[in-house]
Amino acid sequence: MEIYYCNQIKRKTGVTAAWSQAPGYAPQLAVSLAPNAVGFYTEEGRPWDPNKEALVVNVRSTECAKMAWHPLLPLLAIGWKDGAISFWNVEERRLEEDSKTHRRPITHMMWSANGERLITTDENGKLAMWKTDRHLRPLHVNSYEEAPGNTISVATREHH
Repeated sequence: MEIYYCNQIKRKTGVTAAWSQAPGYAPQLAVSLAPNAVGFYTEEGRPWDPNKEALVVNVRSTECAKMAWHPLLPLLAIGWKDGAISFWNVEERRLEEDSKTHRRPITHMMWSANGERLITTDENGKLAMWKTDRHLRPLHVNSYEEAPGNTISVATREHH
């Protein structure tokens, strides 16, 4: 028997969304909501917290640009159009943020396969590397900026 769910999620055009894939944790869908928030939903499309659809709100009133779930933990990295990076710890419902590393909209976010590092890039070509401490707080490790005539490329390797 198949069961289908149909729940409307209030979102904006050009929505950013990401499914969690951490083994041992319930799947969650993170969706950017207008104008400056991210909501979390069950795989049935119901708000994770029925009393509060938007669990992460950007106090600087900027929109979400990119999102990336940690591959092994219930931790979501959110990149904002003002360059800030937020880490949402689902289990503790705690938000940690860095607004000093990037100053332009985030264009790419990707966790390493083992979840030890997160790479972020912005519109100006700046690349930053992150890790988390034992409390899942973001720690900026290093940054690289494009120099005239040089290009920063990120290569990924699939593990099979």
